[in-house]
Amino acid sequence: MHKGIVAGAVVLTLVAGAVGGFYTVEYKVRTAISDQFATAPERFPGVSSATYRTLDIDLRNGLVNFSGIEVRADLAALQAQGGAFEQTPKLPAIKGEAQFSVENVMISGLWNVIYGTPVLERVEFSNAVVDTRQAQSIALTASPTAAQLTMTTKINSTLSTGRILGLALLDSPADQAVPAVRLNSIDAQDYKLALTTTSEFFDDRGKPLQSVSQNSTITMAQVTGANLSPTYLGRLRYEGINIDLDAGPTPLNVTLGALTLTNSEFIDALMVRNTTEIKNLRFEADQISSANAQNFLAIMGVDQVNLDVKINYNFDLTAQKFTLSPLSLGLKEVGDVEVNFELTNLPTLASLTALRTSDGLGDAPAGAPVTAAQSTLISLFQDTAVNQISMAYRDRGAVPKIIAVQAQQASLEPRQLAERYAQRGALIVKTLFGEERSAQSQTTFNDFFADPDALRVQLNASPPVNVIELLKNIQVNGPRAWGSFELDLQGGLAD
Repeated sequence: MHKGIVAGAVVLTLVAGAVGGFYTVEYKVRTAISDQFATAPERFPGVSSATYRTLDIDLRNGLVNFSGIEVRADLAALQAQGGAFEQTPKLPAIKGEAQFSVENVMISGLWNVIYGTPVLERVEFSNAVVDTRQAQSIALTASPTAAQLTMTTKINSTLSTGRILGLALLDSPADQAVPAVRLNSIDAQDYKLALTTTSEFFDDRGKPLQSVSQNSTITMAQVTGANLSPTYLGRLRYEGINIDLDAGPTPLNVTLGALTLTNSEFIDALMVRNTTEIKNLRFEADQISSANAQNFLAIMGVDQVNLDVKINYNFDLTAQKFTLSPLSLGLKEVGDVEVNFELTNLPTLASLTALRTSDGLGDAPAGAPVTAAQSTLISLFQDTAVNQISMAYRDRGAVPKIIAVQAQQASLEPRQLAERYAQRGALIVKTLFGEERSAQSQTTFNDFFADPDALRVQLNASPPVNVIELLKNIQVNGPRAWGSFELDLQGGLAD
């Protein structure tokens, strides 16, 4: 959808740029719009051509109606212009062409633009299509056999109908190829994307080694959004999502009831704040390749996996603090897990931005020396610390089923096995956090395993624990490294 948005922004800029200053005679407006389309390749590097089939202008009502709009773009030229296609050491050069077309477009708010206010009141469109074909060549340094990978991607996406209210053209840097826009709201229906990717591997002499193709199809019933701009997404919601992935011997089908992004803020292209929610992510259990996972789901009596996911985080650049609150995962008929933590003394935005354009952050062969950029990355986080971590689990039926199966295997009563689990939990607490915490935790574990409800484990550190030192400590001492935290164990949490 991104390339379609880029081309759509170019089209709207052509219209807005054309009519400014022409408000006396209709033919002047028509001529100006025609000139804007004709000269688009000169003013938008990367755009090869911009045309339309018919144009109707209703000055009295401030309307412009197009049919047969078509924009062609060179992807390599777009990438060279930076922005969303900026070429960095992590993004190999792209070659290929994109074609954007839309059968009908109605734009209202013409007089706003004529009088110098670049705001379109309403944009309605139908039958929008984006076709792209792109290729990338990637040098493989970590592979023992292949030296080169060529990826060819074909994308066809269609959007049946859409309506945008309050579209404003924003001031953009002179060297920015794609104009920036802000939308008050968008409502679009029936989106479909067909993606074919072919990966070809070659040895150091250019001899073909392997070719792998993958086909994917994504459909969405509706896309809605409000208060959308390059630096902030108030709300963006995708509904009725169906994903078909044809790769390997077992095709994968996944459906999502809804995917919603809210309160998303960008600074220098870094998303520093975001809330993402996924509702009713479903797929059949037999599509999972892991035998252990299939056995677990069989014990749970789950034939179809149904997940809800929520991620909410905030990267406070001024305080150099990152808060994840929460990351939650809910598996229906099994249980819900929620994780929260806070990191302090993070690198500054300027340091992260400088590192993003550095070379050498990619994967290195086993045993290869650490690159300068990787060393810089480690040094940037040398003072990063964590002062609180919490994890909560709410049972939705999993624990009694697991205890019942394992008790039968051990020739025990479920009550006996539940008591053993409680004793084992208290012993772990004693080993990591001491005798006093163990005695306090025994009752909590007894209650939980006897009648599973909810359990929250919170680790507090004062002063905060250095993250790099904690990771080193875990490598050496395993779970005992968590003994540097204070434990707060609670059970029976309210919904």
